[in-house]
Order: sequence, then C-alpha cells, then structure tokens
Amino acid sequence: MAGLFGQVIRISVAPTISNARYFPTVVGGHGSDGKLGVAASVEYVKSMKTRFSYGFGVDYLHSKVEIIPAPTGEPRESHIESINVLAVSFKTVYNLRKLYFSANPLLDIQLPSDSQSSVDKQTGLGVSFSVGWRFEIAENIGFTLEPMIWIHNIVPFIDQSAPERLVVVGLKAGISLGL
Repeated sequence: MAGLFGQVIRISVAPTISNARYFPTVVGGHGSDGKLGVAASVEYVKSMKTRFSYGFGVDYLHSKVEIIPAPTGEPRESHIESINVLAVSFKTVYNLRKLYFSANPLLDIQLPSDSQSSVDKQTGLGVSFSVGWRFEIAENIGFTLEPMIWIHNIVPFIDQSAPERLVVVGLKAGISLGL
C-alpha cells in the first residue's frame, strides 16, 4: 500500500444525479427535478509526510435537470436542460489507512449547451466533498470508490441576485496509479 501514498494519478468516472437549487429558496420561481448524468475525472495527488495530501484535478460533468415551470395560470410543460461543466479542483485530502476524506475548492467553467435556457450559468467558484475507500490491486495500482457531492456556482462570476446552484451527487469509481 505504500505505493499508493506517494504521488498518485487517478482516473475515474461516476454516474450522477443533478439538481439546480436556489439557496436561499426563492418563492414563485420555476422548480427543478434531478436527472441522471455522468462525471469523468483525472487527478494528481501528492502525499505529505503526515496524513494530509494535496493535489489538483479536472472534472467534466454532464448534467441534466428537468425544469418544472412556475404555476402562472398558463399551462406550460416541463423540459429537460443539459448543463456541461469543466471543474478544476484544488484537492485537500485527509488519509486514514484505506479511507480518506476530501474537501476541494472548485473553479467551475460552464461549457456551451444548446438546451440550457432556464438554469443560470454555472461559471464561478464551487466546492466538492467526498469520502473514499482505497483498495490495492497490485503494487502501485489501486481501485477507489468515492461518494461525492459537487456544489457549483457558490460565488458566481456573473452578477445574479438569487443564483441557482447546480448540485450534483455521484459515486466515483477509479483506478489509482502510484508514480
């Protein structure tokens, strides 16, 4: 297991479910319902001599959100919007033996999407949290399983009075390669 505590490159994918939320709740706006999506990640993590590790990563998230129109008296149908986000993370990891905790500030960059018209742009600062399990397969090769939550657009780069924040939960599964 020593090889997985030095410098590690991790490649992972995750099935996700996403929702666009107002924080704080805004009364009278449209609602949203989560749909399935996918995330892919590439990360570099370097362990220090203590239980802490640091690094960086790049996540691509493809999310879908069903927009439920506000009740205005006019019948309007719900529709699904796709949101694509590229998130650069600055990783901070606390390691135990096979378990680790991670809190990561994010720089979110929303990629163009033809189907997004109701949900606010997600370019801004966000955060992700996770708890992960590390399993050694062979020397310097491991498997990770990591429940995650990403919260995007906490600090938007576009002026918004009540921004919607894309909240994504997923289960990342990945391969770790010790360097």
